[in-house]
Amino acid sequence: MTLYFRELYNKFANGDFAIRRTENFFSGISADLTIEQTLMRSLKSRSGLTRGGGLSEVRRNVWLQAAPTVATIKNDLRSCTGVRRESSEQHKDVGLTKKERDVRNAYEFVTFLVDRNPFHMEEEGVVNLRTGEVSTKTNVHNAPSVGVKILKKMESSTFFDYSFTRKDGCTFIEGSKTVKIDGDNVHVDTGLLFQRLVAVTEHRRRSGDDVNELKAALSYEMETIPTSLFDADTNFMNKADKPDLINKLVSLIPAGSSAIQYNPPDEACYVLDGGNLLYQVKWPAKLK
Repeated sequence: MTLYFRELYNKFANGDFAIRRTENFFSGISADLTIEQTLMRSLKSRSGLTRGGGLSEVRRNVWLQAAPTVATIKNDLRSCTGVRRESSEQHKDVGLTKKERDVRNAYEFVTFLVDRNPFHMEEEGVVNLRTGEVSTKTNVHNAPSVGVKILKKMESSTFFDYSFTRKDGCTFIEGSKTVKIDGDNVHVDTGLLFQRLVAVTEHRRRSGDDVNELKAALSYEMETIPTSLFDADTNFMNKADKPDLINKLVSLIPAGSSAIQYNPPDEACYVLDGGNLLYQVKWPAKLK
């Protein structure tokens, strides 16, 4: 083309191959796409060939030869009546609804970063912007180097001999908050747990069960991980210490008196251990 069609090549190089039907930026389209949006659109729209008239040879010739005359009549009618046909923006990102949504999202993002500025952190380590938790054990920021180490280990192994292990991968902040229940590691979302506790206290307050329960719950220091439920060092949920509970209850009974003789105060709460009662009752031998 550079030798025999130099003029055509220069036009293509200058961008003359694109057709612009509007004055908007970046609105140039190719010639075949222009044919699809004009000729093929009129063919498939109202009064077109595909709207009940059939696709016979005679009808195709009549429709095609009459198209220039029909276009001229349409333009004259628009000029005479002052009515013109316009279409909405074809790209959804330039619409008013999309722009308003972008503004709201940008405002929410900026508002979120006002209280969680990632560029002014006193702690060292990886910080979770949502919860503010700081971790020095995670290595997600070194994911490329972790991947290189895994590939090097794979070089000296065959496909059947090598197996992926969790310890070779990246360590996440949420990965350490697990509790072993019946031999399974269950992930604990401490933030969600704290929200549920607040929701329960608020529900009890509105129902009239305990008006001051929410006030008492919020009187403690707000932390990402409630220290009453989780260990501050390991982030593991604390186990129930039943011996300490029993010793505390026994200490409330005055010395020299038994539990039967002890007269508890009026505000005392009675806890019935159903599991213990099952062992105290003498059940028949062959009872199912």
